[in-house]
Amino acid sequence: MPGLGRRQDLAVVAFLTLLAAAVFGQTLSCGFMILDDPIYVVQNPHIARGLTLDTIRWALTTTYAANWHPLTWISHMLDIQVFGLAPAGHHATSLLLHIVNTAALYAVLHAMTGARGASAVTAALFAVHPLRVESVAWVAERKDVLSAFFWLMTMASYLLYTRRPRPARYAAMALSFTFGLAAKPVLVTLPFALLLLDWWPLGRLRLSGRGSSPVQLRPLVFEKLPLIAAALVVSVVTYLAQGAGGAIDPFPLGARLANAAVSYAGYLGKTVWPAGLAIFYPHPLGPSPAGITAESAALLLVVTLGSFFARRRQPWIAVGWFWYLGALLPMVGLVQVGGQAMADRYTYLPLIGIFLAVSWTAAAFLRCRPAARWPGAGAAVVLIATLAVASWFQARLWRDEVLLFRQATAAAPGNWVAHTLLADRLADRGKTAEAEEQFRLALRANPYYFGTHAGYAIFLYRQGRLVEAREQAEQGLRVDTASGAAVHLPALLANIASRLGTASEPHGPAGANTAPASTAPPP
Repeated sequence: MPGLGRRQDLAVVAFLTLLAAAVFGQTLSCGFMILDDPIYVVQNPHIARGLTLDTIRWALTTTYAANWHPLTWISHMLDIQVFGLAPAGHHATSLLLHIVNTAALYAVLHAMTGARGASAVTAALFAVHPLRVESVAWVAERKDVLSAFFWLMTMASYLLYTRRPRPARYAAMALSFTFGLAAKPVLVTLPFALLLLDWWPLGRLRLSGRGSSPVQLRPLVFEKLPLIAAALVVSVVTYLAQGAGGAIDPFPLGARLANAAVSYAGYLGKTVWPAGLAIFYPHPLGPSPAGITAESAALLLVVTLGSFFARRRQPWIAVGWFWYLGALLPMVGLVQVGGQAMADRYTYLPLIGIFLAVSWTAAAFLRCRPAARWPGAGAAVVLIATLAVASWFQARLWRDEVLLFRQATAAAPGNWVAHTLLADRLADRGKTAEAEEQFRLALRANPYYFGTHAGYAIFLYRQGRLVEAREQAEQGLRVDTASGAAVHLPALLANIASRLGTASEPHGPAGANTAPASTAPPP
């Protein structure tokens, strides 16, 4: 790993490791989540078999759960092979990957820039920001930490290649990139991030007053064409997989563009003030308010213009900002996958750009004002400590799903997914009256969500309220007969009909898919 070896570097890595472990070590006592963890691990018959030639073949060819990410499936198989269904082992793997990612980020940035302080602060912010919690604490989001590992390994390989171009070094970079795509397709924008790094800090692309020189830019683009081609292929495969799995929602283009602008700005707001986090942020069923959309677009335009004008004296601002815009692009909802407007986990890689821009700008400011260096260092320590404490409390919520889902309903009003999940967990604890109220709140927020109707039907059936259960099951099938979970509702209706002494009619398809399309996980 470039950038490691000196005693000071090892001390920084040790500090970052202890910091991340102190914040996220408590995730080892978390269980599996009701949302997506069953699809990915707990109830996945292929993963349950562990790592075999047959399961590897399945991982390489399947579009199960509306995604193609074979390396992520293989990582879950390895966990099953080693830990079985003991959740602590699965959480330990995700935590270890996050710690390694933090160390790798520091090492690569330090090797590229020689700036130990700014690199350490960037890595520390990456390690402990509360927006990291979802990616680390949620077993089903293994794809975040795993793909980030290969993103950073690609950067490290690229740095070695630029210092001494050799076919073997390029092959190592391309292999890391391919593995990253196979872990999570969001790495499709990494070739363009490498172009940003060519400009700063690598200095391979010089900018003149008239812009970039085509003579210099052309070979840099050409050397990345194999990576871009691989990204295009994976993009097509992912789009087809999500379409076949019913995960793409047909929102109008205007609504998707508006939500993209609002989300870009919203992530920045949560970066500065990480309060009101939720495991699910519902997409507005109608168009976003024009005022919020206009304000968000104006903010993005102002920051983009500001970074452009600062590109000569402070190029890291433009690099960090365009890193953020580019890395987030596949997940910002231009192709709407699932019913969420945004998700904390989507920021795992994009926010590196923001942290980088802030850290290097602060370092440049302190270089010009030597008297402010110690106060500046103290402010950085206070900021990192504050974020670490906030993340510790946020991660603590993942030990109790009722608390986690309550937070989501409070943070995002009208959160039909969180209300449904909360109702399910309350019913498990015998709090039937409160559970039914949560089901009704979910239906009031979105009467077309299949998961609510299916969960409510089962709840009512267990309460002996057969007529109401039949009504909810029938409404669920009318809403979405393509969902994998819908195959269970005809059996429920048959049981109800038998108990009521009425004839049962077939409802919905008899397919074998077990991944509900309405809750299929996004990429």
